[in-house]
Amino acid sequence: MKTLLTLITTLMAATAYAQTRVRVAGLAENRDPATVLHVWAGQPVELALEVTATDASHKTSVRASVYQLAGAVAAPVGQNIPVLPELAFDHSLAHFENWKLSLPAVKHPTSFELRFSTQAEGSGDWKPAGSARVLAYPADLGAQLKALVAAAQTNGAGRIAVFGTSPELKAALQSISIPFGETGEAPPDELDPALVYLGESSAREIETIAAHVRAPGRLMLFTHDPSHLPGIYRTESHGGFVTKVTLPLLQDFERSPQNQNAFFALLQDALQTTSKTDP
Repeated sequence: MKTLLTLITTLMAATAYAQTRVRVAGLAENRDPATVLHVWAGQPVELALEVTATDASHKTSVRASVYQLAGAVAAPVGQNIPVLPELAFDHSLAHFENWKLSLPAVKHPTSFELRFSTQAEGSGDWKPAGSARVLAYPADLGAQLKALVAAAQTNGAGRIAVFGTSPELKAALQSISIPFGETGEAPPDELDPALVYLGESSAREIETIAAHVRAPGRLMLFTHDPSHLPGIYRTESHGGFVTKVTLPLLQDFERSPQNQNAFFALLQDALQTTSKTDP
């Protein structure tokens, strides 16, 4: 009996291995097989696909279906979309090809799943060949952020002040056309409650800056110090707050929906927080 079970298990594993597999190796411009792909919705996205076969002598067709995920529910968005018709492997078991995918426009970050299937030449059967998770973001996220800042400025509490050289921070704000002022090398000890102060600093400078702030204010500090665990740490201070950001949010900012979305949430929180002066 044990021998029979072993044989069945071996045959099942061999059958699974023999199937052609499709893997998303990342975006075409940046191959990085992350667990979840982060893309802009409502516009074409070029994905890098790796198709691996066990028989290079037969052509294979690839198609995909797209599902929008909401909890345990997967709602179909696109079914049986042609991806690679009659793919020839040219005596190599692995083939790389770019494929353009267009996801529907979304109003907030939305999860999708791609499910691939393949059909061997001469066979009428389509077999499951792999899947990939995609998190799509609103294509107008930068415009939303700009509108958020403009509305806060109208109310007198949304002006942004950048201190220090902060090249990546300034480039990020400029890439989405958000106006800002500059306060010099460091924020003043007496913070203006109508301003949100942003700056790039080392871990040591962050501690010094936070310790010297005496008046209520809103302060957001970014650092790339590898000795700090990646994260976002907010401390209420003197009726305002100090937020320390040790995530690399400013890197590749213009092209990264994930980084823009996180920055949007941070700035939204800062703009909606009103500094309180002590009685």
